[in-house]
Parts: sequence; structure tokens; C-alpha cells
Amino acid sequence: ERRALTAELRRIYQAPSEDAARAALEAVRATWSGRFPQIVPIWERAWPRLAPAFLYPLAVRRVLYTTNAVESLN
Repeated sequence: ERRALTAELRRIYQAPSEDAARAALEAVRATWSGRFPQIVPIWERAWPRLAPAFLYPLAVRRVLYTTNAVESLN
């Protein structure tokens, strides 16, 4: 189930807009909340910190994620 779940979560953070991300979160809720009830509330609590990222294009967001990975390597 891990691959299927992560594929749906990826749709949230790779969404082109905040509205699309919200729709993807609702899809995760519909599909996975019975099996993993804690996932959607975690995303909802973090949403105020996550939402500003959707103001940037996906290419910029990828650089931000990559920067974090590079920093953790060093």
C-alpha cells in the first residue's frame, strides 16, 4: 500500500496550484482515511505553512526540496 499512498500524496505537493492540492488532499481523504486516519489531519495542520509554497512554480519548489536534501547530505 505504501507505493499507492505515496503516489497520491505526491499529487498534493506536486499540484500546480493550492486549489489542485486541496482537491488531491480530498482524494487522499476519500481513499485512505479509513486505513490511515492520521494522514489527512497531519496535512491539514501543516497547511498554513505549506500553502505559500504553491505560489511558486513547480520547478522552483523542486529546487527548494533539492536544497534541503543537499544540506542534509553535508
